[in-house]
Amino acid sequence: MSVAIRPARVEDVEDMRALVNRYAAEDRMLERSRDFLLEHLRDFVVAEDTSGFLGCCSLAVLTPDLAEVRSLAVRPESSGRGIGRQLVVACVAEARRLGLRRVFALTLVPDFFPVAGEERVGVPGLSEAIRVRRARDAPSPRWDDPRASRVERAGRVHAALPGGRARRKVSAVSRMGKAARFFAAGFDTVAMGVLAFNETGGRFAASFAEYILWGSVLAAAICAIVILAEGLAPLAWIGIGYILFGGLLTQGSPHFGFVLLALALAPMVPRPRGSLSLGIGIAAVSAVVSRIAIAFAP
Repeated sequence: MSVAIRPARVEDVEDMRALVNRYAAEDRMLERSRDFLLEHLRDFVVAEDTSGFLGCCSLAVLTPDLAEVRSLAVRPESSGRGIGRQLVVACVAEARRLGLRRVFALTLVPDFFPVAGEERVGVPGLSEAIRVRRARDAPSPRWDDPRASRVERAGRVHAALPGGRARRKVSAVSRMGKAARFFAAGFDTVAMGVLAFNETGGRFAASFAEYILWGSVLAAAICAIVILAEGLAPLAWIGIGYILFGGLLTQGSPHFGFVLLALALAPMVPRPRGSLSLGIGIAAVSAVVSRIAIAFAP
C-alpha cells in the first residue's frame, strides 16, 4: 500500500496531537498542544495512505542556516514500513529548498536516525539555536511543554546538508528525568513497605485488610517499573487507584500514609495519552472496582 507525504492541513491537527501526545505520555517525545500545532501547522508534513493518517514530522527553522527536525511520530501499527524515513527525507528536502545548510534533531529514541541517513557531526552555534527555539516555541514566559522541566532530551545531530559537513564530535544532551522519577517511586515503595509492616505488625495476608495493604506495596513497585519501561501508563494509574483504595476504603481506614504516598506517585508516572484527567479517572475507577471486588470476595 503506497504512502503519500504531503503538507499538514487543519483537519490533521487532532490526529497529530493524539499521536504525538501518545508518545509523550511514554516520555518518548515532547507533548504538543492543539494551539501549538495550529500555530506551527506550516512546519508539518503528514504521511497517509488509503486507511488515513499514519504519522507526522516538522521542520522548524531556527537560524539563517540551521533547522530542526522534530515531532516525528508514526502510528505503532504502521511501524516498519519506512514511513519515519520518508517523513525525515521530506523535511530535509524542504530544508534544501529553503537554502538551509544544516539540519539537526534532538530525540529520546536516537537509534532511529542512522536509519534515516544520520551523520554524527558538530554544529557550531547549536546552543544558540536551542535558545532561539525555546524562545520561539513558548507563548508565555513558561516553556510551552510541561515536561520540559524534568526531561532533557538526549540529542543527536544528523543529516548535515552539502556545504555544512563540519566533522566534529557531537555534544549529547544527557537525559535525566526518568532515573530520578524511578528512584523516587522506589523510595515510595520502600516507604509503603515500612507503613504496611507497622500497620500489620509484620503479618502478611492474615486478613483482607493486611492483604490489601501489602498489595499496595506491590502496586507501588509496579508504578516504578512502568516509569522505567516508559510504557503501560494505564497500568500505573490502576496501581495508584488500588493504593488509594487500600488507604481509604479498607478496614481501619483512613491510612493517610498510603494516601499521601499514592498522591506523590501521580506526578512521576506517565500519563495515559498525555492526559492527567484520564489518569485520575482510571485511578478512581480502579479504587471503586477494587472495593466492589473485595466486597464480593468469599
